[in-house]
Amino acid sequence: MATYRIYFRGRSGIVGRQDYDAEQDGDALWIAVQLADACGDICTEFELWDGTRRVDVPGQKPILPDDIGDAARTSFFEAAEKLQQSRWAVGQSHRLKARLDQTRKP
Repeated sequence: MATYRIYFRGRSGIVGRQDYDAEQDGDALWIAVQLADACGDICTEFELWDGTRRVDVPGQKPILPDDIGDAARTSFFEAAEKLQQSRWAVGQSHRLKARLDQTRKP
């Protein structure tokens, strides 16, 4: 398991940052895409890092939901909750709140 860091960018620069664990780049990228989509009303793009190595988004094969395990889904949910509770601008995202509310439903 590695710790990845996502930076969310908006018109004014970095509008958020969050660390999370993932077993491999593919899982980390799936989580990053889900987080960026959830915060899409505030962020326009993101960068994903594994320590000092940037995990490139272009050229990655599509990640299908069936390819994602429970650990990645749990990491997404935990990271999204931490983002919402943060003081970063993305913490005020209405889309993020809606995604979390939807995820919490039984």
